[in-house]
Parts: sequence; C-alpha cells; structure tokens
Amino acid sequence: MHLTRYSVLIPDNMLAFKVELKKAQRAKEFLRMEDALARGFKAKRGRKFTYFPLSKRVESKLGVIVNRKFEPVKRNKSLKEVFANRLTKDERKIFSSSFDLVGDVAVLEVKPELRPKEKLIARSLLESNKRVRTVLRKDSAMEGEFRVRRLKWLAGEKKTLALHKESGCLMKVDLAKDFFSPRLGTERLRLANQVKNGERVLALFSGVGPYALVIAKKKKARVVAIELNPHAVRLARENLALNKLKGSIEIVEGDVNRLVPHDYALWADRIAMPLPHTGADFLDAAIAGAADGCIIHYYCFGPSKYLYAAAIALVKRKCKENGVHCCILRKHVVRPYAPNAFQIVIDFKVNRA
Repeated sequence: MHLTRYSVLIPDNMLAFKVELKKAQRAKEFLRMEDALARGFKAKRGRKFTYFPLSKRVESKLGVIVNRKFEPVKRNKSLKEVFANRLTKDERKIFSSSFDLVGDVAVLEVKPELRPKEKLIARSLLESNKRVRTVLRKDSAMEGEFRVRRLKWLAGEKKTLALHKESGCLMKVDLAKDFFSPRLGTERLRLANQVKNGERVLALFSGVGPYALVIAKKKKARVVAIELNPHAVRLARENLALNKLKGSIEIVEGDVNRLVPHDYALWADRIAMPLPHTGADFLDAAIAGAADGCIIHYYCFGPSKYLYAAAIALVKRKCKENGVHCCILRKHVVRPYAPNAFQIVIDFKVNRA
C-alpha cells in the first residue's frame, strides 16, 4: 500500500480486466452492467491493451483478469460536502445533493424551503463539478402530451439544449421541449444487448431517439422509431446523422395507436414501450404490431407491495383479449420513482400459434 499526492491509501496491486484496445468500449459497458468497475480509479491504456480497475472478479471472453497498479481519480466534492457549513442543521436534513446530468447541463430539484439559497447552490455546483456548464431547477412535474417539465435557469450558460453521450452515441436533447432521462441509460443498454442481429425493432415513444440509437449502434437491426412530438422528431433525425446511422433507423412522426396497427401489423420481432405513465393505453397497439415470438418490453410503475402483480395481470388480460398467448420472460425494477413506488419493466413474449 502507498499514499498518493491526494493522500489516499491505495493498494500496490489491484484486480484488473485486460482487454484489447478494439474491445475496450464493449468491455467497459460489460463491466458497468456487472457493477464491477472499481470507483475512484482511472483505467490505463497501453499500446495494445486497456486495463480496467475491478471491484470484483468477472468472467468474459472479452478479456482476462490480471493484477495492475492504478492511480486514483481526483473526485469532485459532493454538494453535501460543499454545503457542510453553509446550511443549518434543519436545512441539511432536507437538502438533496443528487441531480441529473444531461451533457453539461445539470438539473436540480430544490425544495421550497431552500429556494432562497438556490442560486448559491447552483453556483457551488458549477465550481465543484467541472463537467457542468449550466444549472437548471425543476419547476414542475412532467406534464402535457409530450411529458416535459418547466425549468428555471439558475447559473452558468443560459440554455436548455444539451449534447449527451451514452453507450457510444451522441444525442442532442432540448430539456425544455423533449422528454429525456439520463437515469435510463443502463436500461437502454440492457435492452440493446438483448437484440439479435437481423431483428425488426419498434421503438415506441422514441423521443430524440435514445433507445433506437443505442440499439442500432450495438446491433445490425432494422429499427423503426415512432414519436408524436415534432420537435423531438426533428432532433432524432439530427441525431441519426450525428451518429452516422442513416439507413439503420427510420424515424416516424405520429400516434402509436394509429400507426402501429395499420402500418406495422405483425411486423416487429421486438418492441420497446418506455412510457411508464400511460403505456397501458398502447398495449393493444403494441400487441397488434408483434410478430409471432415478438418480445415486448413494457414499462410502468408498481407499488412497493405486490410490485409486479397488477402489471403482469394487465399484460395477460390484454394478450387474451387480442387472441394471443403470452409468456412472462423477466421482470425487474428499473429505478425508484417515488416513496413506495418504482418504475418497473415486464419483458414478455407474444405467441400467435
């Protein structure tokens, strides 16, 4: 063990994942999915190989386990650390240091009791995190037909347009006009990794294209992305060009309930339905677009008690009403949503035999 210039005690040798340079991005995504990357240490890149610091052993044909020395990454102070002496004891109890980072735009939730100090909080975030160039505050819940929220500018550059990077894709998104959640990045990658080459995929409620982009980047699939918001459709087409994926994705503007049963009936091998608030209203259309053996990823919210029961019952009822059989393949929590509520996903297969 030895001390670094940051006064951090680190081991002389750590577990490392050794991988060829051309496989480094795939390996990094795999390690993230396995929650195996050691935090606080920087990967090393050599002439032929990249070495990733590990928090646990993993097995993959992408690389091998070796021992390696790593230097710690100098981390940014958290907002709680910054405000340790700037908030009263009562204020610290209700202060949340979490925020969403979309590109270089940070979006905070500031409780009403702390609004008098919101500018100070925002400026401190800019100073403590060099990745952040704009700080916005949530000024409403998600609302309206396009599920966007009002935002208030607090500090930095006055903008709502961000360039976000995820799973090797660049995505333009206007947070004041388009729905986008960076917290779903892991889920988008999980779904993309399940897609098989040659599949026909419907990405419903596609927004600026995150699901479609990640799928097309990872697999040789034919993807149709359907979105009602005209502004999101315009940015999705820009993102298509930005990622050089023209020809891999078709962007369609319109209503899922109208388009899918008429233009894509029995077409899809896989369907993504990332609209948890009202996705139930579109299950009939999704089932209509499902070919025999199609896998549908249905997102919704579930209470902490009997988490999946209502969603599974609904899926089975809708399949029965549409004259198809369904098989529940997997169910899991995507993220906490509210006290005693979670966003969940039900993966199910449609059988028409």
